[in-house]
Amino acid sequence: MTDVYSFPDPTPDNIADFSNRRAQAQAQLALDDSPDDAARAIDLGKATGIPAPVVHSDLERVDSDYKAKLTSGIINNNQFIRDYINAHPLAAAVSNDDYGQLDAASGAISKVGQKGLVGRKSTRALPQAPRTSS
Repeated sequence: MTDVYSFPDPTPDNIADFSNRRAQAQAQLALDDSPDDAARAIDLGKATGIPAPVVHSDLERVDSDYKAKLTSGIINNNQFIRDYINAHPLAAAVSNDDYGQLDAASGAISKVGQKGLVGRKSTRALPQAPRTSS
């Protein structure tokens, strides 16, 4: 009777053969996969801490959940975006893929305003045009 749990001693030839067969199998199985989806799964895996192969197996749900969490966090922490969304019934639909950029822009504008650079009147006198005598 053959012992199903006995493995040959690893030799360089056995290891190279196994590595080759494994790579061949993985490449063949991935032929129909979308490279963009795989790259998105890797990025989402890094951002969420979920292993990329797990993300890839349910990419749409993980992506949707991640976007919802990011959107919620931005809206909770940014009064300007809340006001913008509440100002028009379609504002949320128009901007649903721009919240990150809107958050960054409103943050930058707020910083400028906090430094007193927005809304402050200049104390410098404007140059006067020469007067002509008539």
